[in-house]
Amino acid sequence: MPTTPSLLTLGCCLSWLEGGLWSDVADKLQGSLTLGTYHHFQDAVQEHGDTRIEAKLELEFDGKLGERVRYHFTPRAYVNNMDWATGVVDQEPETQQNRFILDAGEAYVRYSADSFDLSLGRQIYRWNVADVPYNPTDNNLPMDFMDSLNLQKMGVFSGSLQYSSENVSLTLLAIPWFTPSRIPGDNSRWQGDFGDAPSTFMGYDLAVGSRGLPDWNPGNAGAYGFHLASSTLLNGWDLALNFYDGLDPVGVLRGDIAGRNVVLHQDFPRFRETGISYSTTWSNVEFHGEAGFHDTVDNEKDDDYLEYVVGANFTYYSVPFTEETFIVLEYADEQLVQRKSATSRYSGSGDYVRPFKGTWIASVNFKFDEDNSLKLSGLRNQADLDGLWRADFSHKFNDVLKVNVGVDFLDGSSSSFFGRWRDNDRIFMNWTLFI
Repeated sequence: MPTTPSLLTLGCCLSWLEGGLWSDVADKLQGSLTLGTYHHFQDAVQEHGDTRIEAKLELEFDGKLGERVRYHFTPRAYVNNMDWATGVVDQEPETQQNRFILDAGEAYVRYSADSFDLSLGRQIYRWNVADVPYNPTDNNLPMDFMDSLNLQKMGVFSGSLQYSSENVSLTLLAIPWFTPSRIPGDNSRWQGDFGDAPSTFMGYDLAVGSRGLPDWNPGNAGAYGFHLASSTLLNGWDLALNFYDGLDPVGVLRGDIAGRNVVLHQDFPRFRETGISYSTTWSNVEFHGEAGFHDTVDNEKDDDYLEYVVGANFTYYSVPFTEETFIVLEYADEQLVQRKSATSRYSGSGDYVRPFKGTWIASVNFKFDEDNSLKLSGLRNQADLDGLWRADFSHKFNDVLKVNVGVDFLDGSSSSFFGRWRDNDRIFMNWTLFI
């Protein structure tokens, strides 16, 4: 790997090229370098310190390969002092439980003809309309949960065909290889508790076993995933319908009992999800909602449940000392349709993706001027009495440098979604340099 001085020398040499490759690349390049510090107020047995320092470089290249073909490439680099990342990405799909030091978020080519777009490569997809994290229609593809308060989408190798007209969009997505979500491991305080596994196997000694990843061969149709998405604009309403058939990227835990020992294995049950969403405006208020029905094929492994969120956002321009104030209010909940088998050996469902228990969500973003803003946000689960609260102040020095300073608080019992991270209250500071 080139040293820092050699990279600087290379950059200086390239800057002298006139009208050549570097100037062409520079016109297509954008990105950011972020230096972050996260300090927790309490110790954690999983980590060797209370302060995480990280550096993250994210680049984005866009360009043409002829009249109808475009490419999109987002290389990135990540390091921190907690050993969350190792090596260079050398696998597709990604199954390594740690992050890679050098990786690619997306890397695909797209062919366009009239109203159709055909894309192939590693891509990231989003279908949500709500502001809340853990969206009901957007949790069927893998996520990076290494920092459970700063979720990241993971790219999946896929092929997609999209049709677009003035008021209608249709997308067919095929995923030949299964990519699991990245779950915090033994070296991360965000591992938290084992969810409902300890209560299920109370009195036993727990150990972590294998991951039930599917075989990666073309004939194994059980590893494939398919997604069909449609949206339309009808009389001021933006309506969308989604259907997904594939493996659960987070998975569940299976307990194998031998005497007083229980070995927990991770399994990825197949499920089908049907999602709907809407958004519309009335006066200066935007209304939105989404719902997703999670139908597990084998109820020995997981539940069937319906998640939904409804909300509205609006902007005020008359709040003193601010240019504008943007407010979001939402309510989210889950309805259990069919519980998994009473004799099931599986547990841990929803340890990372089923937070809603009669949940109120709110955020207020005070924009003082073009360079300064303060966002206050929080959510509260009424059923389990747990929650998450954040304050984030942002200051922009100029067009290329900004800083964010904030604090996160979590509360609740150890068996609740956010309460299992109750010892992870923290302050943070992120410096971002835009390229």
